[in-house]
Amino acid sequence: MCRKILSLSVLLSVCMSVCFVMPANGQFLNKAFGNRGKDSNRGNGIKLETTSHPNTQFSGQPEFALRFEDKRISTDIVSKWDGSGAKPEVRTDIEPFEFVRTELGSYMAQLGFSCSESSSSGISLIVTLDKFDVGYYSGKGWAANISLGLSLVDRSGEEFYVKEINRERIQINASSSDLDVMDKALNNAWNSLLDNKIEWRVLSNSLQKAAAPKPVATAAGTQIVNVTNVYNQQISAPVAAAPAAGAAQPAPAVAPQRKLSDVDENVPTAEANSNSSTFVLIIANENYKDLQNVNFALSDAETFKDYCVKTLGIPEKQIFHIKDATYGEMGKAFGKLEYVLNEFEGKRAIVYYCGHGTNDESTGKAYIVPVDGDAKGSALSYSMEDIYKSLSLTKAESITYFLDACFSGAGRDGGMLVAARGVARAPKKEVIGGNTVVFSATSNDETAMAYDEKGHGLFTYYLLKALQDSKGDITYENLYNYISKKVKNDAFLINEKPQHPMVATSPGAMDSWKTMKLK
Repeated sequence: MCRKILSLSVLLSVCMSVCFVMPANGQFLNKAFGNRGKDSNRGNGIKLETTSHPNTQFSGQPEFALRFEDKRISTDIVSKWDGSGAKPEVRTDIEPFEFVRTELGSYMAQLGFSCSESSSSGISLIVTLDKFDVGYYSGKGWAANISLGLSLVDRSGEEFYVKEINRERIQINASSSDLDVMDKALNNAWNSLLDNKIEWRVLSNSLQKAAAPKPVATAAGTQIVNVTNVYNQQISAPVAAAPAAGAAQPAPAVAPQRKLSDVDENVPTAEANSNSSTFVLIIANENYKDLQNVNFALSDAETFKDYCVKTLGIPEKQIFHIKDATYGEMGKAFGKLEYVLNEFEGKRAIVYYCGHGTNDESTGKAYIVPVDGDAKGSALSYSMEDIYKSLSLTKAESITYFLDACFSGAGRDGGMLVAARGVARAPKKEVIGGNTVVFSATSNDETAMAYDEKGHGLFTYYLLKALQDSKGDITYENLYNYISKKVKNDAFLINEKPQHPMVATSPGAMDSWKTMKLK
């Protein structure tokens, strides 16, 4: 994993709006760049082809503009690097930007997405082509490296889907000619990216959300829609009128003072920035728009960050702390972490989440819920299975999750997030890859409870207490044993409900997790 394909240097020259009007039958354009007037098996051109799309359709999608940040890439996409000095003389006249622009649009059309030259919805999917090359390794053969950036934005610039997509090192070892194997490596990488790396269903849900009517309060006290909705209808409804000129303004709400406990004070300190090998993502969702709030979530995250910086010695610039994250902000945060774990090879990652979790009633899949989401799963939430998969495919040495959330559909106070459901239900066990360890606040259909006296979630309080008592020098086995025992006992004594924290590992960490540490 220490060898790298030499990627091409690309510069942003101009942001150009480009759209495709796709044929109704959704046929592939089958445009093979670099094959103009040449046989890819004879000349120095390279032939690129796409495969058929997955058996998935997203019908009734809002219209959008497909835009590209025009990063002009050199016409020589071959990285002719070889440690032994032998450099294969293979060149190509392929135009990666044109290829991606054409094939991505055609592929999306087959899935049921639609775009036009001037989208009335004001929604744009911005595509950035960062890498598109192949490299040769002595004795190893050809490998491909493709990287895209996707960003779905509405007319106001709000982001609803952000994703950095990498498909690297699709290695091809074969005895055929260099050109044939190079073709195969690049095609496999491209098709794998389309089929497996782009979250088409999440993109579809994000597109629906971006197209939803957005109310605007006017002086006359009416509600108008500033974007066209899915059905191209104009919507009006009464809203509260604006205060009359000169009328007394209501007094601003006073935020309650944060409640401090023993773990919020006397935080042990280590040498500053001594743990530069770790990146941290902290997401705390307390104030929900349509769901009950998660008491103490922001306090949980603030104190956990203090321990990361002061006790674990992690540089503050390597901690991404998101408060009351919306759907778009959560997507951007996970995309940012995925990006840095690929750019900074061999680093460790910690993901801390405190907020609502839920599961899909039909599939049982576990989801974490943004503050503008709902508790029904899938549409406006993030699948833990997808998060585990995306981060496990990065170059991270290990990834550790702390999830102070339950995925049974219950809130921190024990009430149900979805009234119609009535009873909590256990989520299905998710597949975990890479070198991953997951500490969860609950098991099965339990609720992640609060510890009101301490001003924290029960699970987070004892996680912090363990770090405080050990000064951060504690094995994962001892950390789990401590948290599990304390939470189990106090959940019954304080809340009179069962709560059993659990730990899950990927196959790659099954033998090593017990001796792992956070510092």
